[in-house]
Amino acid sequence: MVVRSLLIISLFIASTVQAAPKIQHWVTDNGVRVYFFPAKELPMLDLRVVFDAGAAKDGDKHGLALLTNGLLAEGAGDLSSDQIAERFEGVGAGFGNSSHRDMSLLSLRSLTDKKLLDTALDTFTTVLNDPKFPEVAFEREKSRLLIGLERQKQSPSAISGKTFYKTVYENHPYAFGADGEIDSVKALTTSDLKAFYKQYFVAANAVVALVGDVTRQEAEAIVKTVLEVYLLVKLHPKFQQLRD
Repeated sequence: MVVRSLLIISLFIASTVQAAPKIQHWVTDNGVRVYFFPAKELPMLDLRVVFDAGAAKDGDKHGLALLTNGLLAEGAGDLSSDQIAERFEGVGAGFGNSSHRDMSLLSLRSLTDKKLLDTALDTFTTVLNDPKFPEVAFEREKSRLLIGLERQKQSPSAISGKTFYKTVYENHPYAFGADGEIDSVKALTTSDLKAFYKQYFVAANAVVALVGDVTRQEAEAIVKTVLEVYLLVKLHPKFQQLRD
């Protein structure tokens, strides 16, 4: 996980900064690993949060990590999916999330004008901290995933790819794709998603990369706002009871 995460971070930084970067690194009190490169060329910030919460953590519930990540922005806090999208679009920010065999990630790109960045970060924080996993959205995305899996039965390349991974990895988690299997996906519930989120979207699994027109002090404040305080609370059962 660490090697793969560092590779993603290095590619992420290389795509933003042409010169060889001098990356600043620190670990927060609750274990969030942070990589930061100040880039003053453009008044923008790129933020990426990577969790060790990919399909390899699915167990026998294949497709769980993919659906969990996919529903993060389908309703969070008091915001609907449409309101989340409108808040990002209203300040010209770009939000992204995806799940893979090894990891689950969320990303944000925003202008660093304070008013615009504050709104983007507030929305991003809500999506990460307080997803609701609404039943309607879950059933929609689950159906969409099942349709895709059914179509794969008619695709020679998909069939050969699945056969290759199962032959090479046998009983290892890598034998299964991030999109899971039809039977396992059918059996998934929102309770499964919530349990997966609580178990794996925690500080010990988080790596953060920031690149942009902010100072080290501002970068530390962003990490604290978006991740550190929240994830610290999540690690303590008595606070989790209050949260639930």
